[in-house]
Amino acid sequence: MAWVPVGSLTRGAALVTSQAPACEPCHGAGLRGLTVAPPIAGRSASYAMRQLYEFKAGVRSEGNAALMKPIVEKRSMDDLTAIVAYLSSLPP
Repeated sequence: MAWVPVGSLTRGAALVTSQAPACEPCHGAGLRGLTVAPPIAGRSASYAMRQLYEFKAGVRSEGNAALMKPIVEKRSMDDLTAIVAYLSSLPP
């Protein structure tokens, strides 16, 4: 469990599901993973934030990581917090 600002879950849901590019085409229905991308639903908030931050910072560059860089590079830390709050609230 992690503390997040009020409204983060709603904002995160909007960022993940309705703003282009949405996550489901690569991460699958319910964000439970596909061959191209791993499951992200129900991941711990600290794990998910670390992964998104590393994509944003360019630390992660292996495999399909290049697909994530343009998705997160212009996202603010508030956006990433909202996304992570939503993802960690989902059932795995």
